[in-house]
Amino acid sequence: MSPRTFARRFKAEYGATPAAWLARQRIIHAQRMLERTDLPLDHIADECGFGSAAVLRQNFASARAHPDGLSRAVLVRRGVVGACGLIGAATASATRPSARARGG
Repeated sequence: MSPRTFARRFKAEYGATPAAWLARQRIIHAQRMLERTDLPLDHIADECGFGSAAVLRQNFASARAHPDGLSRAVLVRRGVVGACGLIGAATASATRPSARARGG
């Protein structure tokens, strides 16, 4: 089977590309580990295939919301989010020029 055929069939079956499905599974696994263990964030990130806590935070941020069922208190306590939101999200938005600054 060609890679293109595999990707097309995978998306038809699971509703996502293989890469998107895998990213979601990693987030789900990290969520479970954050809830059920007291392991350090770096260890959880490595175990789930993110490589570092920073990459884990970025993936949570790109999900645009807290994963279903994961309490905000757990995320804050574990350092995935700050008290006011996702760590790194404010920094990323602060570096993007606003529509007014872009002339829009």
